[in-house]
Amino acid sequence: MNKLESFLTEYFDGHHCRLFARGSTGLYTLFRNLREIKGHGEVIIPGICCETVAMAAIYAGLKPVLADVEKDTLCLSYSTVKRLVSSKTRAIILVYIFGNLFNSAPFKELKDQYSLVLIEDLAQAVGGVDKDRKPGKSYDFTLLSFANDKIIKGGGGAIVQRSPEGADLLSLNGGLSYPFLDERVLQQKELSLRNLTHALYDLSREDAAIDISKAFRIMVSCYRDLLVRKGKPLEEISILKQFQRIEEEREKRYSKYLFYKNHIKNDGLKIIKFSKNMMCWRMPVLTENPKDALCLTGLLRENNIDASNHYFPLEKLLYNSQYSNTTYIGSRIINLWVDDSVSLKQMKKTVELINSYRTIK
Repeated sequence: MNKLESFLTEYFDGHHCRLFARGSTGLYTLFRNLREIKGHGEVIIPGICCETVAMAAIYAGLKPVLADVEKDTLCLSYSTVKRLVSSKTRAIILVYIFGNLFNSAPFKELKDQYSLVLIEDLAQAVGGVDKDRKPGKSYDFTLLSFANDKIIKGGGGAIVQRSPEGADLLSLNGGLSYPFLDERVLQQKELSLRNLTHALYDLSREDAAIDISKAFRIMVSCYRDLLVRKGKPLEEISILKQFQRIEEEREKRYSKYLFYKNHIKNDGLKIIKFSKNMMCWRMPVLTENPKDALCLTGLLRENNIDASNHYFPLEKLLYNSQYSNTTYIGSRIINLWVDDSVSLKQMKKTVELINSYRTIK
């Protein structure tokens, strides 16, 4: 193991760590080996998360099965997962979306009962603390992403294996066959995938009867080389330094979250709760109806405020089905930036615009 791998192994009380071209590449490798060892099956993921989690399963030959989320945390619903898990289930992905932490302890019973793999996705939550427990130290594998829009920047990703029994699942034998892609090509493909998913969801917003999953299923193979490729983080020294400042980063982000929470006075918005121990990747708020999410996001962007209305309901992209909470949240969510790119002046302007906005009746 190199220095970064050794650090991450120790940091997460693991047994081993492997670095990848991106976090979802690590997921693909893990899923592919699961399929080779245990046969074809399913991976349960939350309906609110990045589409590349589902794409990694598809490329590996496993079926992504979506579970509903909880309205208060936006994270995986245990009651839904319990109904979905079966002998076909190979893994469950515990995604701490936006950095929000949830009680993942009940999932341990499902792991033991069905002999499945539990993966903690810390792409947006690394550095958070749940009481005395650090997320990423409890189950089989811990997923990390070092993309430039995540908590830890520097490109690439990693998976920490937390027990000796999981060694075969991170093996690269016969796995990553794509050559290293030029950075400019990667950026173009990343933007293309983003534009595709946003365009499909915009169509769905205009007409809910349109089945956008058909188009996505046709196009998904075009992005395989984004995930199934060799490589590792480009800025390992910088990544190590950022881990040394992780508590300071958590405090800065939470202070900005508190500013928004204390100053936003629009009754048409629901602010998702975070505690000071959580790493707030971005601050999610929910509008009263889907039109408000579009209009308010547009208003903020017109005034050069970073804001987005995702993650969208992943179920519409994959299966054209619906879960009540996922559909509700995915069509009403707005998230606000809380990192170093946002100044106090911008935050005050954001609050002013949000408080002056009136809900569409």
